Amino acid sequence: MDSAKNIKFYDFRYLNYSFLGMKIAFIIIVMIYTTCYFRHCLYAGIINMLLLFSSCSLLDQSIQVEDNGLNPIIGAACQETPVPTTITPTKIYYVSTSGNDQNTGLSPSQAWKTPHHAAQTVTQPGSLIALKRGDIFIETQALRIFRSGTQESPIIWDGNYWGDGEKAVLRAAADRTAPNLAIVNISGASHVIFQNTTIDGSGYNVFGLVVGGTDSYYSPDAIQSMENNIIVQNNHILNCGDQNDDYVIAALIQTWNTDMSDIHFINNHVDGASNHGITAYCGRAVHGATPSTLTDLYIGHNYVTNFGVNGQDRATGISMSQSVHNAVVECNRVQQGDRGNQTAMGLAGNEDGTPQNAHIRYNEVHMKNYPAFSIQNGYAPSAKVYGNFFYTENANSKAVIWLMIAGNGYSHNGSKASFQFFHNTLMAGQGNVYMDDTTTPGVNTFKNNLLINLGTQTNGDSCMVVNLGTSTNHSNNACFRPTTGNVLYAIDADSGYIYRDNIHSWEPSMVIENPDIVDIDQFDMNLNPTSPLIGMGAIVDIQRDINGTLFNNPPSIGAYEYPTQ
Repeated sequence: MDSAKNIKFYDFRYLNYSFLGMKIAFIIIVMIYTTCYFRHCLYAGIINMLLLFSSCSLLDQSIQVEDNGLNPIIGAACQETPVPTTITPTKIYYVSTSGNDQNTGLSPSQAWKTPHHAAQTVTQPGSLIALKRGDIFIETQALRIFRSGTQESPIIWDGNYWGDGEKAVLRAAADRTAPNLAIVNISGASHVIFQNTTIDGSGYNVFGLVVGGTDSYYSPDAIQSMENNIIVQNNHILNCGDQNDDYVIAALIQTWNTDMSDIHFINNHVDGASNHGITAYCGRAVHGATPSTLTDLYIGHNYVTNFGVNGQDRATGISMSQSVHNAVVECNRVQQGDRGNQTAMGLAGNEDGTPQNAHIRYNEVHMKNYPAFSIQNGYAPSAKVYGNFFYTENANSKAVIWLMIAGNGYSHNGSKASFQFFHNTLMAGQGNVYMDDTTTPGVNTFKNNLLINLGTQTNGDSCMVVNLGTSTNHSNNACFRPTTGNVLYAIDADSGYIYRDNIHSWEPSMVIENPDIVDIDQFDMNLNPTSPLIGMGAIVDIQRDINGTLFNNPPSIGAYEYPTQ
């Protein structure tokens, strides 16, 4: 029988990388040990580290993940050396398509046959349920994961632990209806890790992976209840839905009855969804839910493409709706793809709740003809958006950033909507770069952003459009339009059309010279040493750029600082 090997995963609870303070209390290197692994897998000299920090909070934390080729390098701010947490399972249960559910499950020769049997049988915290590599499990019913671990001993599902070939596959065989709408549903459980597995919808109308969710909708007998400390990492989630009108999501986090907390989606590859790629959605009263709150959501280091393949306007690559509080969305790459469309990243809210204190940072987005980032409806959401590179090739119908908040959406229960856009690099091939449809003063703060519009229209292709002149508090931005002559730079509902010759009467600190970027055509947006953006930004509470470089004092404009040392 094989000896237990350590399971390595990356849990940001053990890593506090503070951009605001970088307060480190102490670092202890605990031990170095060698463990023999199954068959050809040998890990030697693994270093276990404990990082203990003071004043820890989610917004100071940055997950570090192993580069497995799924997520293209975005910037050094997202590529710090990972700190692995290793867990030695208390028991290992093997599952293979060639197994038998009458077996013990405790060795490869005694493997169980179905993941469903494992989900029903395994109850002990610290257990590892190991799906055999190279096996394809054809699933006709939802896999409901409802057993809980503990913080020290989570229950782990892993599709890459034993066997040969590619990671294990859970594959749908037909369209699904309730109560089996999901391939995997983690419901009513806490302290669960689901990793290293391919979830393949095969183009059928089936949700990929759901955390929580409507009761008995995504899996039989599921009751959404206080899910917390769930980690979903290093998975492929593919081909969920097709081009028909069915509403299908690849990865969904949804409250229905109770609050949820500490849900982490890390380093997953999401490719193909009728509607959303990854979305957090708090259930609404109008649909029968008890409005609840999702706190401390982390979505980081994922690659999302081909979302919205059915063409519905509400689709997104990554999004959150209703009462999602203290979320961090960082270091993701979102790309429109050949089959998908609609908005890359978005926030939305209504009378049941709205996202609060979201940090959208260090993401890279490439879109063809839809916004890279949007905020809809309103009801007093708050977010800080910084250090991102957002690109839309054709932004004629909308914009790279599009704020489309409803007229009643700027205050709610005594709170006021508040958005801060700092140090982003935004580029449009044509159309509008930033469009603010707000009608209330002082909702948006827009500073130190580089806006590039490659469009050639004299009276179109603006950098900024604001519905109310005082809705966006803007300064120290840069707008680059390569087209010569007195071309349009901004549209202000109060001031009208603003061209190159009078842009400084609208924003005196705006830089309009060529930003002298390394290679716009290849999307290398770093600054050359002669860039006029160096040192032209205002001092804001952002410490580092997308590359992990400390901003100068004063900082440069855009997501990329030019290092002076």
